Amino acid sequence: MIGYKEFISLIEKGLTAETRQQLIEFREEAFALRESNMRLSEKIRELKDAIKFKGKLNFDGNTYVLTDDEDSRFCQRCYDVDGKAVRLQSIHAAHRSPKWRCLGCKSSYDRDGS
Repeated sequence: MIGYKEFISLIEKGLTAETRQQLIEFREEAFALRESNMRLSEKIRELKDAIKFKGKLNFDGNTYVLTDDEDSRFCQRCYDVDGKAVRLQSIHAAHRSPKWRCLGCKSSYDRDGS
């Protein structure tokens, strides 16, 4: 790939075959840069969302809880070990205290925090 000055020089000399080839290469590089920029922009958005989510997550000694939604509980093991926020499912078994269960790692958490 030639530089900008060399490209202008080709145009001024009228070397159209070389100029056309360079235009094709410039276009391909521009598309590659555009795709890379789009991927990076998406990654930045994902990271910003993750930081925002992490800022709303509090550990209550048992599970992770969203500050603006007390009913949204997340598995401590999955979040601490795997970095995944897996929502806990409420389980009400007969003759037992209610629990939360993680469908990801199968951990169980007592609702009373024990």
